[in-house]
Amino acid sequence: MTPIATPFGRHFTAAEVVEGIALSGKRVIVTRAESGIGIETVCALALTGAEVTLAVRNIDSQAALSPWEE
Repeated sequence: MTPIATPFGRHFTAAEVVEGIALSGKRVIVTRAESGIGIETVCALALTGAEVTLAVRNIDSQAALSPWEE
């Protein structure tokens, strides 16, 4: 198996990785979106204009994400 080459390392933020990417009109689903890297991923993808659907394991933990609800 050949590793995937990427210019990004562990010190890059999610916002830096998606910089310059336009996802307007696209829908993305983020699993485990209620904590950690999931929250960062949701924020970064939302900045690109994507419509982000959050998939969470524990519906009670979704309450922490309520500021992003429309």
